Amino acid sequence: MKKPLPYTLKQIEIDRFQCVRKAFIRDLTDRTPWIFLVGENGVGKTVFLQALTIGICGPKNAGSLLQGQEDCRISVQMRIQGRENTNTIAWHPEIRAWSGVERPDYYCAYGPSRLEIQGDRSIGQEREDVDPERSLLDQRGNLRNIERWVKDEKLEEGLNPDAGRRLNNSLRLLAGLMPNVSEIRLKGRRLLFREKGRWAGMNEIASGHKTLLATVGDILIRLFERQPQETDPENLRGIVVIDELDVHIHPVCQRELPKLLTRAFPQVQFVCSTHSPIPLLAAPEGSRFLVVERDEVHGTRVRDVGVDVGRLHPNALLTSPLFNLESLFSDSLTGYADLDPEDDYQKICERRALEEKIKEASRTANPIPKDWLEDN
Repeated sequence: MKKPLPYTLKQIEIDRFQCVRKAFIRDLTDRTPWIFLVGENGVGKTVFLQALTIGICGPKNAGSLLQGQEDCRISVQMRIQGRENTNTIAWHPEIRAWSGVERPDYYCAYGPSRLEIQGDRSIGQEREDVDPERSLLDQRGNLRNIERWVKDEKLEEGLNPDAGRRLNNSLRLLAGLMPNVSEIRLKGRRLLFREKGRWAGMNEIASGHKTLLATVGDILIRLFERQPQETDPENLRGIVVIDELDVHIHPVCQRELPKLLTRAFPQVQFVCSTHSPIPLLAAPEGSRFLVVERDEVHGTRVRDVGVDVGRLHPNALLTSPLFNLESLFSDSLTGYADLDPEDDYQKICERRALEEKIKEASRTANPIPKDWLEDN
């Protein structure tokens, strides 16, 4: 059995926040590496993640999200280094203020727009302007500049050997996470990426690569700053929330991303929403899969529908209660006789090639070689 994670969610209860009338997640364990939220557009996945973030980080960056929400109550129970802790956010009419909590140093949250990276400003300015949850709460917070951080660590390397170890480990991690990027170098003031044989700067790499670079780079910077004794990402601890994990990312990378992130940050718990079933296929053991639903009577709710993702192929996953897709067939399909029944495209190509061979043998009146049928 895997070791317990140092920071984990145990229970989340949200009352009367935005479109949520009452929603909760219970019975989470400290061996739950990923929590996946799925559901249609407009059901409240982002709202749920925002409420979770306010419950952990407090109301400071909530902005207009809490305006007119004086009946709201958010309670988040966590396990922190083996101890249980509960945060409760509620409106106190006697002082006309929301209850506050001290922002934790182990929590990062990201909204769906993750392409904007801060300019080349001082680290002090960056720290003041963007808290780790702001990207999700106001959807505008730029992420920390990984290129600037790499340059600063490189300058520090001569004075502090830990900076060199931290830098090398981080560059190796980033290259391993970005598909089709085989190497990352710092040349002068620029980070260069060898992307399928061509060197490119940060503004030239693919959007999917840039999304991964900005998000993972921000995680590295923030957790290293709060855990300065660490030099290896594997030792960083915390909880990371990502809204729309699959945005800008090709299915090949979606398929590997949860596994790669857990390998890179084995002591971090991830909570994410996604519109794609592909990331679920690589979910680490012990992950939870929850459906977010919404109707006019009950508002937004969260349910565990009991789907064993590890036993399903993508087609079955799409038609399961997690995604509820009614039909997987193309609208151009004219009849089931034209349908390729195999789930594997390579098998389809092999069958079609065999059918062509059989047709050709029939036209030429040659006998069909026995090995064609035996091999297929």
